[in-house]
Amino acid sequence: MKIVKKIWLVGLAVLLVSLMSFSPAMAVKEGGTLNLHINKTPDSLWPLTATCRRATYLFELTYNYLVGFNDANEIVPQLAESWDVSDDGLTYTFHLRKGVKFHDGYPFTAKDVEFTYTLLANKKAASLFFGKVEPVKGAKAYYDGEANKVDGIQVVDDYTIKFVLEKPNAAFLSNLMFPIVPEHIFGKIPVDQLATSPESQKLIGTGPFKLVKYVTDQYYEFECFDDYWQGKPHIEKIYVKIAKADVAIAMLEKGEIDYIPEFPPSELDYVKSLPNLKILTQTNTTWPWAWCFNLKRSYFKDKRVRQAIAYALDRQGFVDSVLRGYGTVVNFPNTNARWAWPDPSEINQYPYNPEKAKTLLKEAGWDPDRVIEILYYPGNKERDQFATIGQQMLKNVGIKADVVCMDVARAVEKFHKGNFDILQTGASAQPDPDYQSLYFESSKVIPAGDNITSYANKRVDELFKKGRKTFDPAERAKIYKEINKILNDELPWIIICEPMHVSVVNKRVHGMHFNPNIIAFRDPARLLDIHKWWLE
Repeated sequence: MKIVKKIWLVGLAVLLVSLMSFSPAMAVKEGGTLNLHINKTPDSLWPLTATCRRATYLFELTYNYLVGFNDANEIVPQLAESWDVSDDGLTYTFHLRKGVKFHDGYPFTAKDVEFTYTLLANKKAASLFFGKVEPVKGAKAYYDGEANKVDGIQVVDDYTIKFVLEKPNAAFLSNLMFPIVPEHIFGKIPVDQLATSPESQKLIGTGPFKLVKYVTDQYYEFECFDDYWQGKPHIEKIYVKIAKADVAIAMLEKGEIDYIPEFPPSELDYVKSLPNLKILTQTNTTWPWAWCFNLKRSYFKDKRVRQAIAYALDRQGFVDSVLRGYGTVVNFPNTNARWAWPDPSEINQYPYNPEKAKTLLKEAGWDPDRVIEILYYPGNKERDQFATIGQQMLKNVGIKADVVCMDVARAVEKFHKGNFDILQTGASAQPDPDYQSLYFESSKVIPAGDNITSYANKRVDELFKKGRKTFDPAERAKIYKEINKILNDELPWIIICEPMHVSVVNKRVHGMHFNPNIIAFRDPARLLDIHKWWLE
């Protein structure tokens, strides 16, 4: 079979998309400075090891991927102009764009794609994304040190590259949304030193803006990339300013910040009174908040304990009070592939029920003297609050818990070593439901994937394998619905809620394309098509 993807213009508004141009009749203006906000310095700017969504904003400015998603969550070209798939579904041949340059002027070629995806399969690189390349022939052998290359990554010429899979995989294309890094720079650095190399923090990609300055814990300064392959950006300069939420809100009012991509719902009433600001809200299916259990702990192995904790948490109360209603309670680790969601009547809703929680704990033989730990790293103001709110709710049903807050780097080190009880975090979800396998397939236990809970279920493993080799959409839907029903019952994670995307932007910003269901790397794309934005 042959698949050729083309970019097209979408002229009709759809329910999940907001195309915003506050003064559509105005002529596009060139130049100016845009000020963006993030609430904390990213833990890393190296795509293979970055764990926080703040880094993804900077990646959206500076990197591109082989493929991306459009408004309908269909896979469309980026650096790959088109691709062919062999009749047996095993060989993907990508035809790359010519004339694309990295920020230092070097041409982008197939060697950069080969280098990037080979790195993902190199255990010494300490990548968190081996799962993206695992389906490729020879990737596992290379990862295990049994081969000196990945046989299934084959450069044909400067602008053609093949990926040969071990087995047909319906989800493979969605794995190819990863920042392409330049081989001519990083190929000179020992693999085990890449994550800590000063070069890895310079964000040298093919994207619309290039990093020119960083002032520690204050701001990143970017300039437009004149040779950007989609055309020179309209905006000349971007500052990404680092500030706590309360400080950022004051800066927003003064015009010192133009755009806060993640705005605290508790402050929206105040913003509504300011005429120069626009509030953007959108249903979120891409970044649920969760409590993840360490299933190596003997006291969490009985699912009745995990179910009891779910009943003990007043999640709807949290959404109503802390999030001011800007969120939805969900009951399985979801993706934004709604066609893979089970009917609500087929799964347990875990409504707030402290008495049922106490009964389940008693049946499971919970030791009331045991003290567990709730680990979290600060990042989102409202999500952070849930750790202490949840601690009190657990106390109400007879579970003692300590709350431990660590910076991202220390928290990651701690839970990567399995040294935690409950981790409170946010988890990325992508359009293809097989993305859940990174979190719940037994072969994806860290460091091979993001299965931090060490969850293992043979039936779930079988279903993920079946889902990857099934190409009929209706049949795939049945498979992933069954997976979600199992996860809803066994609860390796408890989803706290899906918070709505709430952003605030100055009305002087035009040309924004706001669709949080489009994914950038591993998180919602909030700076989508920023080369088309312009300032009044």
